[in-house]
Amino acid sequence: AYADANLDEKYLEPSIVIDTEVAGHELDYDLIKGLEYLEPYGPANPAPVFSLRGLRVTGTPKIVGSNHLKIQFAGQGRSFSAIGFGMGDCGNSLAGTKGARVDVAFVPTWNDYFAPGQVELELKDFKTSRGN
Repeated sequence: AYADANLDEKYLEPSIVIDTEVAGHELDYDLIKGLEYLEPYGPANPAPVFSLRGLRVTGTPKIVGSNHLKIQFAGQGRSFSAIGFGMGDCGNSLAGTKGARVDVAFVPTWNDYFAPGQVELELKDFKTSRGN
């Protein structure tokens, strides 16, 4: 009741803290392995969140597992595979957007499930890019 009466709507919207913006060429095995020195992650020590701007949606978003969003991006001379755990509902907002540009917030991970390993973006959020 107090919050409804005294807080502006903008303060009630969830937000994400982005630790740094990176360039695509900076995302590699050495960076991701170096981040392991910051572990263990938890409530008092969250994993660092990075951002990339102006990525192009290159594939059709897919829902995998119980409710996870799997999508492909390209930009800055690279291709990126991304997964958003629990973000399956967000796939609707990307439906039919192949070629659209988005800014993404993510935690970089190394996926070596299939050889050879590759950088994978663990999505935290995304929005339509305002830049080129």
